[in-house]
Amino acid sequence: MRRSTNNWRTFIEEILISKNDYKIVSNEVKGEIQEVTYRSSNEESITSMIVSYFYRTGSLIAFRFYNPSVRGYNEFSKNAYFYSLQFTKPTSYGSPGLDYTEPNKKGLLSVFKKGITGKEIQYIKDNVIVKSEVSVLDGIDTHTYKYRFTKSPVIDILLNKNTNNDDHLEEKTIDLKTIFSGLIVE
Repeated sequence: MRRSTNNWRTFIEEILISKNDYKIVSNEVKGEIQEVTYRSSNEESITSMIVSYFYRTGSLIAFRFYNPSVRGYNEFSKNAYFYSLQFTKPTSYGSPGLDYTEPNKKGLLSVFKKGITGKEIQYIKDNVIVKSEVSVLDGIDTHTYKYRFTKSPVIDILLNKNTNNDDHLEEKTIDLKTIFSGLIVE
């Protein structure tokens, strides 16, 4: 049975540390933002969870996963933030930061429980990820985002050389469930 909590930090720590064997590896305050990074106690896991709060209000700004094997997903998650009305029906935006309310707690628990659903297709040349296409399932909708990680020399751009030559790229598909399959939340 879940003990009574009164803020996001306590709520999230109970789920990650008490029920799922995670540990805090860093806790930093950067201006108005408190950022706490968690890692699994399982030494084989390379996925970190980075949780950001507004320092003064405690509102939850972001809960993102970082794993060096999914460069595109890492870029996607840098831009994923919570809004105050995110888990209301109908879903809306509202102000930045998720308030600590019952509907928001239930919404976040569902995110924890289901994990990441989607895939990343990486395009690789000479063992370097050149670009990535990330498709994530959000409820019933799939959203796709594209990222390019190589920069073209300015001289090539000025001479109108084809700087997006993607011939002979190796393709690798990663199921994002392998990065984060979900947590025990009961």
